[in-house]
Amino acid sequence: MIKSPIGIALAVAAVLLAVSPEARKGVRRLAVKGTGAVLDKTDQLKNATRDLQAFLPNKDLLQGNAVNGKRDDFSLTNREQ
Repeated sequence: MIKSPIGIALAVAAVLLAVSPEARKGVRRLAVKGTGAVLDKTDQLKNATRDLQAFLPNKDLLQGNAVNGKRDDFSLTNREQ
């Protein structure tokens, strides 16, 4: 692995992170910002799908709810399993 260019780059990065506190601080800052961005995009996706559910023709069918007191065999999720 060390003989390949990627292996050399990884080895240099590992040594840099082991030696330099500033490099560790920068990587930590990037990791926190990246995690925040992923969580933000996840929330946006959840909100978008919730908003789209309002336009679905039969919400009970997709949520697996019973219709007229009977089990819905056409539901996408079967909660009785």
